Amino acid sequence: IQTIKKLRWGESPYVSLNTNIIMTLDLASQEWTTIVEVWDELFKSELGALPAGITAPCCAQFAVTKAAILSHPKAFYEKILNWLLTTSMDTYWTGRILEHTWHVIFGMPAIV
Repeated sequence: IQTIKKLRWGESPYVSLNTNIIMTLDLASQEWTTIVEVWDELFKSELGALPAGITAPCCAQFAVTKAAILSHPKAFYEKILNWLLTTSMDTYWTGRILEHTWHVIFGMPAIV
């Protein structure tokens, strides 16, 4: 109920449904290196420069407001989808990239 209230009353455009686990990406980790590799291609045009670091709620289970979704053009999401369908990168890594960036995509700070 607290999660729904946060969204309903405009406290946050994005709320993790796994609020107990926050992952901090080690800048020497494969996750961070992989995000760095694709940031410009996937995210820079909408989200700006690569953040200095990322902490992310675990597991990519979240609720998001309609306004947060509509804050980016449809073409942005289509670009991500097309990349997912055509990249030679292993699906483990493509999933990790999105898991660690959904909150940023939907308007939250990179470091939560």
